Amino acid sequence: MNKKKIYIIALLVILMFIIVCMKNLFIQDIKEVAISNNNIKNFDEYLLGEGEYKVSLPEGWEIDKKIKSFNGDININFSDNDNIEGNISIEKGNIEDISNSITNSKENIKIIEDNYIWHIINVVNNKTINKYYLRSYSEGKVLIIKYSYIKEKEKNSINVVFDSISMSFK
Repeated sequence: MNKKKIYIIALLVILMFIIVCMKNLFIQDIKEVAISNNNIKNFDEYLLGEGEYKVSLPEGWEIDKKIKSFNGDININFSDNDNIEGNISIEKGNIEDISNSITNSKENIKIIEDNYIWHIINVVNNKTINKYYLRSYSEGKVLIIKYSYIKEKEKNSINVVFDSISMSFK
């Protein structure tokens, strides 16, 4: 009877380990499918602010050649030349104050943890959706990555692309 319990417990532990390992494989595959669903094959790496910052954007997307840089901070625009426009900036302030200036509703703020704690804010206007990714960047500064796109042309899988771009910023 005792051997049977040990055998069953060992079998359950092994199965749980296999499930956890397989989950990680499937998540990566799902992300790859979501990215290809948005007609993205590769990401290009861009150096910003005289090489101080890096970001990966989908191949074919363009960064505004007029990169504004002041006091080591950046403010740049990018676009997919079709439906999506974006902006990357680093601003002085605290993340809660900046989040509250974007939206007054706490329901619009989603907090996720990857390597950093990200505040993701979705603001839906009449015809456009503005999605903000915010994280504390350094002492008294906040990284803000904003994506704007037309509401009717939204794909649920575009969020995976936005996550990939945001997480790539260094």
